[in-house]
Amino acid sequence: MGFIDWIQEPAVERIGQFRDRQWSNHTPPPEPKFRCSLCSQEFPTTRELLSHSRQSHPLSLPLLSLGSELLLSTTTIRKPINRDEILIEHGPEIKIAVDGDHYHQISKEKLSQLLVEKKHGRVDIRIKNTRACDDSHAFSNYHIYFRVPSKSDLQAIDRAFTQTMAKLPIAVSSANTFWESCIDHRKAIASSDYANALSNYIIGMAVKQGDQMKALSFDRFKDKFLEALEVLRHHDTPLAAGISEIVRFNLNDFTNWPRASETLPALGAAASFFQSPVTAIDGPAKPKGAALNKTSKCPVDDLTERIIKASIIILEKRYDDNDLETLLPPLLKWLPLGEYDRLKIHALLAAMHMGRKNIHLAEPHLRAIRSEPNFKLWVENNLPSV
Repeated sequence: MGFIDWIQEPAVERIGQFRDRQWSNHTPPPEPKFRCSLCSQEFPTTRELLSHSRQSHPLSLPLLSLGSELLLSTTTIRKPINRDEILIEHGPEIKIAVDGDHYHQISKEKLSQLLVEKKHGRVDIRIKNTRACDDSHAFSNYHIYFRVPSKSDLQAIDRAFTQTMAKLPIAVSSANTFWESCIDHRKAIASSDYANALSNYIIGMAVKQGDQMKALSFDRFKDKFLEALEVLRHHDTPLAAGISEIVRFNLNDFTNWPRASETLPALGAAASFFQSPVTAIDGPAKPKGAALNKTSKCPVDDLTERIIKASIIILEKRYDDNDLETLLPPLLKWLPLGEYDRLKIHALLAAMHMGRKNIHLAEPHLRAIRSEPNFKLWVENNLPSV
């Protein structure tokens, strides 16, 4: 066999040439990527993945609600709870502590049963939501105080209130008399809270009428009314419901007028006028006496009574009625007169003058109420330059 000559290179150089050829044909390994299991986006580091997860996919906060109302972190329950009102969302893990005891795990079903049966004391609840893919956690804590009075105590306290106010004038002394009259029915904290709320309502009316002006400033009527409302709004008795709506009317909150109409139809009618004067004035006249077709009664301060009466006359479109002329104009000189009632009186006077086609007399009253949201459209329709 034959041979041909070749140039022999040093071994080191031959190895280097081989390695150059080897690396020139080699593809570098791909950089690692971390995929988000919630949206499939990819990230080069776990740190960036976690940051994306927290910002783009925040874990839902556990929620506890009763009916349509989300519970605050601290809540007082004043009336019995129905099981179908209880809703827990985003909370697979629940722990509770009853009346200061240690926390322990509980199921949703047993928690619902406890909330339905509990009438007194305290329940602390911790609800935890966990996401396994990134080990995220969200917590909600609730502190619930139960002050649910017995039905018999509520009925007895209501009777004591109506009997007291049927005999005595609106005065702070009447609140004291009522408080003493129901002493046997306010031994439990829940019943005492209810009776105290009714006492605060009487005191609020008395202060609003000028009683005890040296002891309590006129503005304190609002505080007393709000203290009463905070308790009474949770109860379904006719008295509690009626007083709650009277307080809202006094503070120019007219949004709940259909509920007021169920127990105190005259109050509900008056509130409907102030909620939407345009609807009331442009609509048909209310039949005379239609707002008084029920016999439920509840004490109100003298000025509120006159405002309600004037509102009914306006709704009946009896603009030229002598009763309206006698009743309404003097109310602006009432003492003491708060801003809430002043606005209502201006609205009624504007409606009276407009009903009589005296637009120039209605203008100053419309201007006085132009900043109130309920009256804005009505004022703009009649005062385009406002």
